[in-house]
Amino acid sequence: MAYLIEGIELKDLWIDRDMDWTGVKTETIHALDGTLYVYDRNEDGESLDIIGNANRGLLTRSVMQQLKDLAKVKNATYTLTMNSVDYIFRFRNEDFPPVEGDKIETRTEPSDSDSFNNIRIKIMIME
Repeated sequence: MAYLIEGIELKDLWIDRDMDWTGVKTETIHALDGTLYVYDRNEDGESLDIIGNANRGLLTRSVMQQLKDLAKVKNATYTLTMNSVDYIFRFRNEDFPPVEGDKIETRTEPSDSDSFNNIRIKIMIME
């Protein structure tokens, strides 16, 4: 299956931990007297990671740069297409870096066709 981000094809990547999200964020605080306070609130969207590994889901330097350029835009939302369904999302820049991968081969003259593996694209599906 291929995902599309603003028309950029992401072949052989998959969603990591797609069943982990509950929509509730919990914060705990201990007061000076030892009392535990627990605060629950609804999250604004669903956190997802689109990932690859060492052998599957390679992206070129050109595609990595396109994704990083999108992630650089403050407060921007984009379209992710999965299974012919469009979702509005934003990059999770608070979880830096929002787009990451490992160079397969280091070259003195990098090329747009160089490959990256172990891809992780961190996004928040907006509701």
